[in-house]
Amino acid sequence: MRRTYFLIAVLFLSLALAVRTYSQQQSQEPSGMESIELGPGVSVLAPQGSKVKEHKGLVILEENSAYLSRRFSEFEERLSILEKTTQKIEEQLSQLEEGLSELKEAFSKKEKE
Repeated sequence: MRRTYFLIAVLFLSLALAVRTYSQQQSQEPSGMESIELGPGVSVLAPQGSKVKEHKGLVILEENSAYLSRRFSEFEERLSILEKTTQKIEEQLSQLEEGLSELKEAFSKKEKE
């Protein structure tokens, strides 16, 4: 009899834990979004990196168009930096290839002697 009560208690606790875990997983923000606290008990779901301004007691979230244009310009800057880095790496690679071909020529001449 005690064994039955013990099994029922364990089953109930494990079921309660599973329900709690499931509800926590459902309340998480979607990817790319974040919860921004605007005040006590007030939060807004906004894209990650959105700017929040306070002006005379008003809390102003960045508009979607301003957010998208800012993010787009940031990506353009990062892309230009990556292009410059890639160009430098390609130049270094061509120099290494030239040096390697010179070494091969010098080595083949030395073998012939």
